[in-house]
Amino acid sequence: MTKNMYRNTKKIILAGLLLALFVLLLIFLRNAGSWLVKVDKLKQADALIVLTGSTGDRAQYAADVFHSGQAPKVFIVHNYEPGKEYFADKGIYLPNAAEITRDLLLQLNVPDSSIILLAAQARSTKDEARVMQSYVKQNPGLQSLILLSSASHTRRSMIIFRNRFHRQELQTELISAPSPYTGFNAQRWWTNRESAKDVFNEYTKLFWFLLLERWTD
Repeated sequence: MTKNMYRNTKKIILAGLLLALFVLLLIFLRNAGSWLVKVDKLKQADALIVLTGSTGDRAQYAADVFHSGQAPKVFIVHNYEPGKEYFADKGIYLPNAAEITRDLLLQLNVPDSSIILLAAQARSTKDEARVMQSYVKQNPGLQSLILLSSASHTRRSMIIFRNRFHRQELQTELISAPSPYTGFNAQRWWTNRESAKDVFNEYTKLFWFLLLERWTD
């Protein structure tokens, strides 16, 4: 093989590799939104937990799941609310997302006796997983738990909860329930500004968790 033929062969191989990488990147980007949505078949569970964040779509679906008879209890973890102390000093009560979710559920005819707010200052899904794991460990009767969140948040939340429960050697079955009331466009996320933001934020937070947060308490 002459030197020119060798160089041409290298260029062809390099071009082929670049083309393959480009095709793989396109495939990943096309499916990036759909992969974030973790859908499990809903079935009877001991309870469900509504993750805090986007309150409207999550509370609406939580009420649907409760009224369908799939879970007799609804858990919500209290979240940290910036500015709460400032307003409290002025005699103004600032509700956090957990309290707003509870109020919405009450207005959607979920009985107060079926809603359990867990005391915490959760700042992330990881904090919610830690609080819920601690509760389950103290109440071993909870063998199955529906994890309810906005569609784009379900894959990451399941990874975080499973990591936490597995580290504590809990055998609780976790069932992912993405809210159908979200505006997230999983199939064509790049055509919608909010959906594109959700995809970027979820992958950024997921990489951060896998690289750093999963190893800390």
